[in-house]
Amino acid sequence: MSRSRLSPVARGLLLLAALGLCACPKAKDPDDDFRRQLLASVANNVVLPTYSEFSSRTAALKTATAALATATVAAEAPTELAAAQAAWGAAMGTWQRAELLQLGPAGAPAVMTGGESRRDKIYSWPTVSPCRVDQELVAQGYLAPTFFETALVNVYGLDALEYLLFHTGPENQCPGTDPLNAGGSWAALTADQLRIRRAAYADAVAGQLQRDADALLAAWSPTGGNFAQKLATAGTQGSPFGTAQEALDQVFAAMFYVDLTVKDAKLAVPAGLNIACTGTTCPQSVESRWAHRSREQLVENLQGFRVLFTGADQKGFDDFLIRRNAPELSTQILQAADAAVVALEAIPGTLEVAVDANPAQVAAAYDAVKALTDLVKTQFVTVLNLRVPQEGAADND
Repeated sequence: MSRSRLSPVARGLLLLAALGLCACPKAKDPDDDFRRQLLASVANNVVLPTYSEFSSRTAALKTATAALATATVAAEAPTELAAAQAAWGAAMGTWQRAELLQLGPAGAPAVMTGGESRRDKIYSWPTVSPCRVDQELVAQGYLAPTFFETALVNVYGLDALEYLLFHTGPENQCPGTDPLNAGGSWAALTADQLRIRRAAYADAVAGQLQRDADALLAAWSPTGGNFAQKLATAGTQGSPFGTAQEALDQVFAAMFYVDLTVKDAKLAVPAGLNIACTGTTCPQSVESRWAHRSREQLVENLQGFRVLFTGADQKGFDDFLIRRNAPELSTQILQAADAAVVALEAIPGTLEVAVDANPAQVAAAYDAVKALTDLVKTQFVTVLNLRVPQEGAADND
């Protein structure tokens, strides 16, 4: 019997294959194309429309604060103040949905591909300091041409603007030992000066807010940085994401806001359900102390979660679950998100008052949000093989 002869190269390849060392191309993941479609939906149906809306809202806010600053020079301007407050509320409502989109340029560079920390320039909560805003009010630092380039994020953005527009009393938020109080510079301000400076400072902040909103939109837009395309083409040449799964993990990390911030920081701490609160309750820890819209902002966060989960009713994570033969889980998550909204809306009055006056309703809202996040942290992660973000890995509640 004759034996077939193999070339040395062929024999080498056979040997490598037998040892499992062959550098053969990996089989294509059949879900990668779907992942990229989902990522494109997130970019084009969720992120870009949300940032476009926010850009429009900040433009309207700047118009309102400019009118307030002009009117306040002559006299008290309650109509203009109410209009500016309403414009702030509209902008904040959009941004609370955008809080679920802290990826790419909005995210931190240490954890997000393409991160530029643009979110904190727009809204830095819980890094806030009304006392620092009062100090800048006295010093009129906001008039300096380089103020927004050198100042810390706790003296501008939506959070500082809330304080400037909604705190109209004569007192400041600094301790008595602060030079502002001990030196008498605050007491030296007349009521008219205080009102005029608050309006002028608010207008300066609103102007920077509009610029930051436009810059964030441009970073995602096809005519700008086009991060939307980079996300949508994850795992292909030209994208900063090595794989589509890596990009999907980062979208999920942004979605984790509903667990770490909505549940743990915004609800549990004020209600005394988190060790960060050292008293029975901590109403002073609510998110929106001055405009008193903490409850509304929690609802807006959950609305943002729903839009992100469904891809604005286009291609979303719900469709991926169906593709992975888990349609029941998709339904459960959507029902849990809706139930959490209902529970939050059932809280009477403001959250700051309700944590003491209606603790049962606040606890029920916390439990409803937890029911949602429990699904997201367990079954959702398992079915889609997602990576839990590092800051959430130690959260066992």
